[in-house]
Amino acid sequence: MEVELWTRPSSSSSSFEEEDNDQQVLDSVYTRMPNTAFLISMGLLGNSIAWKAASYADIFQGGFEHGEIVNVFFWISSIVSFLVIGTCYLWKCWFRPDLVRQEWQSPIRAHYMNTPHLILLMLAIGWPNQFFRTPVL
Repeated sequence: MEVELWTRPSSSSSSFEEEDNDQQVLDSVYTRMPNTAFLISMGLLGNSIAWKAASYADIFQGGFEHGEIVNVFFWISSIVSFLVIGTCYLWKCWFRPDLVRQEWQSPIRAHYMNTPHLILLMLAIGWPNQFFRTPVL
C-alpha cells in the first residue's frame, strides 16, 4: 500500500481552506526571516573592508590591483544582499508586525535591530576608491 506524502486538495474543498493553507505557509516564511539575516551583508562588507586595506598594505609595493577588484565585488554584493534582505524584512514589518514586535522584545534579537545602521556605516568605510578616485578613509 502506497502512502502519499503530499496530496492535492480536491476540487470540492472550499477556498477558505486554501487561503488558510497559504497563510500557514506565509507565516512560516515570515518566522524564518529573522532580523539576524542582515548579518549576511555585514559579513560581505567586512570582507570588502579587509580587501580594501590589504590592497594598500606595505607588503604589496605599489598596491595590489586584484585586492581592489575583490573589494568592489564584495561591496556591490553586500549592497545587493542588503536591498534584498531589507525588502523582505519591510514586507515582514508590513504584514506581520506582531513578529517584528516579538523580535524587538527578545533579549537577544533586540540587539540586531541596529544592524541596518551599522551596514550603512560600513558601506561608507568600504567605499571603493576606484569610483571617484577620492579616498574616503
